[in-house]
Amino acid sequence: ETSLDSIVILIDDLDRCEPKRLVETLEAIKLFLTVPHVAFVIGADQRIVRYAISKRYETENVSQETKSDEEQIDLVTDYLEKLIQIPYHLPRLSQSEIETYLSLLFCNQHLKDDFEVVLSAFKDSRSTDVTSVYGHQHIEEALQAASVTCPDELTKQLAWCNMIAPTLSDVLKGNPRQTKRLLNALHLRQSLAKAAKLDDLSDQVLIKLMLLEYIRPKLFAQIYKWQAAQNGIPDELALLEKWGHSEDTDVPTDVKNKIENSTSWSDSSIRRWLTMPPELSGEDLRNYFWITRDRVTGILSGVSTIPLYLRQIIIELAEFEEDGIFTSELKSQIVQL
Repeated sequence: ETSLDSIVILIDDLDRCEPKRLVETLEAIKLFLTVPHVAFVIGADQRIVRYAISKRYETENVSQETKSDEEQIDLVTDYLEKLIQIPYHLPRLSQSEIETYLSLLFCNQHLKDDFEVVLSAFKDSRSTDVTSVYGHQHIEEALQAASVTCPDELTKQLAWCNMIAPTLSDVLKGNPRQTKRLLNALHLRQSLAKAAKLDDLSDQVLIKLMLLEYIRPKLFAQIYKWQAAQNGIPDELALLEKWGHSEDTDVPTDVKNKIENSTSWSDSSIRRWLTMPPELSGEDLRNYFWITRDRVTGILSGVSTIPLYLRQIIIELAEFEEDGIFTSELKSQIVQL
């Protein structure tokens, strides 16, 4: 009656509905599948959709027979195959795409109005080559051609993108949203560091710690405990980084004796993390963990605001043996208090 050639209905973020409402929406879509010239495009996380369908059929007891897990999976698969005629799974960003994405994000941050120069050059490059990295060298060439000077800070970050892209691609599994979230968290913590006048923090060190925080919170907490007991420079981390660069498959015995959960550190993704630049051995990590303390409140157990010199006294007292003797330095500090 409308004389329209077709109606295409876009449904995005269907996976954000509660399971019952999600399946009800799919059932409503099924009513229109026989209507000519009507199409639906659904954007959703298939894992959540499958879970919602399985829960719906599980609660409604469509069959009195007890179904095995395999049969339940087949039922969900059949349901989706009848409903979705053209499935398409968004591919992960490759390592080169992650580096390109990061480089353009940093250009947008630093170049402001001149960003259009880089963006235009990138689009021209992309039209002829969709697989190569559009990174540091290409951006420098585009800016030089337009007589625009590349800021020093941007130059450092573009070089750093090249180093971190392989690990970031592996850890975040090529997810652009998670990559952006990581950078947003980095910017927030940079602002905290600036407000606290911690001007000597390295962005590269900070984001390396944040990556571990993301993929292995328990190991991140372990490094916190090590550095807190050793004035910010843990020996265990130096041993692990040295092993990471070696050809040994298993964590050496001398390292195992100094660390907890050595098997967790031998995971391939963690070993890649240990070898990614920059090295953390010899780096004072106290201020970095102060910046990330929103994630270590459970570890700190309410002592995050106690000054470092007081915490050091507490540690020494905790290690004090009953038949031992106070060191003159410790005794002097306690008397002053």
